[in-house]
Amino acid sequence: MALFGILLSGTLMSEDLVVKGWIAGLAGLAMAMVGLDPLLSEPRYTFGWSYLMSGFQVVPVLMGAFAIPQIIDGLRHVDPGKAIALTGRILPNFAAVRRHMPTIARSGVIGTGVGALPGVGEDVAGWVSYGVGKSASHDGKNFGKGSIEGLLSSETANNACIGGALIPLLVLGIPGSPPAAALMGAFKINNIIPGPTIDPSIILRVCAIMVLASLTMFIMGLFTARVFIQILRLPQTVFLPVVLILTTIGSFSVGGGINDLYLMLGVGALAYFMNLLKFPIAPLVIGVILGGLFDETFRRSLLLSDGDLSGFFNRPTAAVLLTLNVALIAGQLPVVRRTFARLRNR
Repeated sequence: MALFGILLSGTLMSEDLVVKGWIAGLAGLAMAMVGLDPLLSEPRYTFGWSYLMSGFQVVPVLMGAFAIPQIIDGLRHVDPGKAIALTGRILPNFAAVRRHMPTIARSGVIGTGVGALPGVGEDVAGWVSYGVGKSASHDGKNFGKGSIEGLLSSETANNACIGGALIPLLVLGIPGSPPAAALMGAFKINNIIPGPTIDPSIILRVCAIMVLASLTMFIMGLFTARVFIQILRLPQTVFLPVVLILTTIGSFSVGGGINDLYLMLGVGALAYFMNLLKFPIAPLVIGVILGGLFDETFRRSLLLSDGDLSGFFNRPTAAVLLTLNVALIAGQLPVVRRTFARLRNR
């Protein structure tokens, strides 16, 4: 499943050649291999640097991959800025919501499904849903340029993933995302053990709290939208340096070391040149996030089966996932695409 997520994000996020997305995803997967072996505790690709023993931290990678290229590009092409007129209504247009209901429903299903996968998280759900929405929409070329469908695709999946991540946490005791892992710790502090033996009334309380939290976010959004939109009035020469400072603080706060900043800047430089070459950035980050899960589970399966690969074919779930991966790769081969094109034209 982790490999399928990496390949799928590479397929959906590529602007021109799909292989560029796969290369970016596999590069992220290779970055996830750095550090201590999760099974044997042997150092891999650390080159004697103690900082790399724990691998690449996700937060500096995220900050570097998404923030630094935008800051560099924004400062290279400075927009003098225009006064933003606060027009229109803050309350959502429910007619527009009804018109985009298929996008909302699709993204909600994707977010819940991805959230139910242990260790995946909201970032993957948002990017996968965004890529699916971009492929399915007639207005896909405007995604990333203010398209409301792009916003709905990513944000609906991001929010739905939170509820989906609670499914394995409450039912199996396995957190589906880092916030769910933090919630699991809070449960244990209060002598609540998530899993099959959990009190069903606690599940109902958690659902009620999620509903109340959503309503609170909706109300706060209505009251603060006009305040936050004032940020758009700031010139880029003021706004982007502030973003760089906040990004630096966020990366430094993870491990409290200067090496996290070096990692952020290094990944940022790499992502900037990848943007220039039209390599998608999201598969790189998703590869880093899912690489550890892929590495550990794949090698544990091989250890349990004494190196026998038949377990990936004999079990129905594994066979379905393997088939999806093979179909995803084969579907991008020129011969297969020409064949399908001829069949559609008949």
